[in-house]
Amino acid sequence: MSLREELEQFYHSQGWRLAETNLPQVSLWLRVGEDGLRAVQVLDVGSGEGFTGRALAALREQVLRALGESAARSAQETGRSDQVSAEYGRADGAAGHSTPRLLSILLCDDPGALREAAEADSSCWMIDKNARRLVVYEDKIPDFCGMRRPLEQWLAGWLTEGRTLGHGNGGAGGAYRVMPVTAALVALNVLVFLIMWLSPAARAFLYDRGTLVTERVLRGGEVYRILTSMFLHAGVTHLFSNMIMLYFAGEVVERQMGSLPYLILYLVSGIAGNVTSMVVEQAMGQTWISLGASGAIFGVMGAFLLLAVLHRGPRARTEPLRIAMGIGLSLYNGFVSVGTNNAAHVGGLLGGLLVFALFAAVRNSRLRKRG
Repeated sequence: MSLREELEQFYHSQGWRLAETNLPQVSLWLRVGEDGLRAVQVLDVGSGEGFTGRALAALREQVLRALGESAARSAQETGRSDQVSAEYGRADGAAGHSTPRLLSILLCDDPGALREAAEADSSCWMIDKNARRLVVYEDKIPDFCGMRRPLEQWLAGWLTEGRTLGHGNGGAGGAYRVMPVTAALVALNVLVFLIMWLSPAARAFLYDRGTLVTERVLRGGEVYRILTSMFLHAGVTHLFSNMIMLYFAGEVVERQMGSLPYLILYLVSGIAGNVTSMVVEQAMGQTWISLGASGAIFGVMGAFLLLAVLHRGPRARTEPLRIAMGIGLSLYNGFVSVGTNNAAHVGGLLGGLLVFALFAAVRNSRLRKRG
């Protein structure tokens, strides 16, 4: 399936209607609302060789003309003027009504090579076919019908199949939806802490049987501690700081990866952090008792960082830097604090980076085969 065909599925899922035109090289999508007729034309220009600003302007006029002809045919076939026909009729010539808004999207191999050709058209975006990213230069309209962010995220390739970006994320398609795995992980950590806080007996039992003690894992065979210690916390501050980070980073990563891959990333990161902690502990000849979700959460933060880097959206230069600085400050605080298991933090971070990088590679490989 070509990228242009994939885009057709995307726009259809977002409530746009494919219009018939006499221009086979153009896909034209329509939306009619209270503010009038809105249209998006998608054109695959490949390398862009021979494509000029004059050609783009001429194509824009052709599309508007074809849109009017399509609306007229629809009115003749149905014996009435439908909403699109009426809107176009008002926009095409009736006094006091604005013309339809048209956005051009050029699918190309090198957006930089086409920047001059698109210079005169402020309503022209580009999609880099090789990198699968949206390119909106500073002299272009920053958004169109609220579609920029959904389109950028869809192109990044983190959507699970069958779920459109506008649904469940506060975007154009629907209301905000809590991400189930992130919510369940936060709830489970809080529930375990409440049980420990309300019951001294439960607290003593869980600390004795659930914390990470390397000696009991390696020589006592209590491997389960590598997992159970991820859901225990030493106090309210420990729990609160971890859950804040998990909620805000986790819901973003889960929304883009999908719930099952995200859960795998979380668990693998936590396990990687605890295993790293045991290795460092043995190498240093020390004995630690460790607990907390920090290793897993640092893995989620690593995935969040890679997501920002690979997304390359409108704030591509600032967002990865901010996330990296946040991770760096958290690691620094751990190194200068007493009683912090920095080895678990670093191991979890590396585990999250690795899992997310593998996920991205597999997803992009599938997308290339489909394209």
